[in-house]
Amino acid sequence: MARSDDASATTRTTYERESDTRWAHRNLGGAWWLALLAVPLLLAALVAAVKGGDIEDDLGARSTAALSAAGLDDVDLDFSGRDATLSAAEGASLSEADLERAQGIVADIEGVRVADVDTTGLSAGGDEPSATPEPSEEPSESATEEPGAVCEAEPLQEQIDQILGADKITFGEGSSDLEGASADEVAQVGALLVDCADLSITVTGNTDTPGAKSKTSEKRADSVKAALVDAGVDAGAIEVVGARDSQPLGDNSTPEGRDMNRYADIVVE
Repeated sequence: MARSDDASATTRTTYERESDTRWAHRNLGGAWWLALLAVPLLLAALVAAVKGGDIEDDLGARSTAALSAAGLDDVDLDFSGRDATLSAAEGASLSEADLERAQGIVADIEGVRVADVDTTGLSAGGDEPSATPEPSEEPSESATEEPGAVCEAEPLQEQIDQILGADKITFGEGSSDLEGASADEVAQVGALLVDCADLSITVTGNTDTPGAKSKTSEKRADSVKAALVDAGVDAGAIEVVGARDSQPLGDNSTPEGRDMNRYADIVVE
């Protein structure tokens, strides 16, 4: 007997399992995401902190140098980033005006954003300028020296000789006029002699041989005396001598020697 096709047919049931491919996403919960976000934020904060410290050090060093150059070494500086707070150092006698001046200096430093002043450290008399040291009651040695004590002939003559030089006070040919460097030299000597009334001053004029028969040497000495009197030297302390050609510095037989012999000299005793 034949079997029915329906009866012989094998019934199969297929079970399909849905695989969940989102397990990894479910395992990385909110805490992991927060951690991943926090790492770069922490790194950025660390970099900012390090950089901020460098900025503070740089601004502090430059501000301190500028204050020191202005004579404000007693100012304390506190930097927070680019913002500075200034205050008086412990024991410093700074006035409020000093701090305000320091504030202006720091505010002008390139890179400083804010410069504030903390006046709580100022003393009660801080607004007053620093007291000027009182002079010593005992006078110094220089103050006790009597007028004219420095007018000793020998050291004073050395100074005069240095001013006049080896060629003394020179004049042009046939001239008794003080001009140029010669006039400046006599003025310097006059400044040395103005307070030395106790000394005797001799001005000697000289000339070269061609002018020996004239009064040129005496006129040269007179010109020097007049310049000394103009500088404040007592005219009664000055003696004038016309030496003619009797005190030559050079050889009168040569033009160079004659140029050297047209001079005047100053001697103190």
